[in-house]
Amino acid sequence: MNSAKVGVILDFDDTIVALSTERWRRFKLLLADFGLDEDELTSVDSRRGRSFRRLVGEKFRDDEFELFLSKYLSVLSQVQPRATPGGKSAIQRLRGRGVVVVVVSSSHSRIVRQDLDLLGIEVDAVYGSDHTLAEKPDVGYLSSALGFLAAAAVDSSNVISVGDSVTDYAMSRSICGFRGVLTGVSSRDDFVKAGLATRHIYPDLLAWVTEEDVGRV
Repeated sequence: MNSAKVGVILDFDDTIVALSTERWRRFKLLLADFGLDEDELTSVDSRRGRSFRRLVGEKFRDDEFELFLSKYLSVLSQVQPRATPGGKSAIQRLRGRGVVVVVVSSSHSRIVRQDLDLLGIEVDAVYGSDHTLAEKPDVGYLSSALGFLAAAAVDSSNVISVGDSVTDYAMSRSICGFRGVLTGVSSRDDFVKAGLATRHIYPDLLAWVTEEDVGRV
């Protein structure tokens, strides 16, 4: 990577913030409060990982969805999110070096922003399921993030996507660089079998930023 401006696209769940079983439990309790029965809740379990709007939106009218989202944000504010090891420090280091940091998530951007605020993490942009109809591994999932980086004068050759799953890798590999972190669903072997070079796999975000000295001019 040259000394030009660098852009980083970070997956959210299990890359920056660890998934929480307690939050998922409260999410389902709230859905039940909104009238979903056991069969519908089981269906939600089977769709975990889909975009937030598609995960719950099919059950609600637009006004009901907005009410659900508002109440869910209130519920989440009572359960402190937990950053992945070194996640906050890595992002602070990147931004301190002038790297443009964009976060993407299948969750709603208001949820992501609230969690980042609770953790004291600042980024340059957040794009959630409310910004795109695309879902992983469709490359369109990254289109808003890539557009933001292009507008920020980051050349595509200087964009790196970072995620914790082989799905993240499959989505990113044809359009930008990729680094895998082992803080989520995929193991080192999973990444290697998918074709990612071992030198591009790291224990966590901070290990990647430190070992590759990302953004250092």
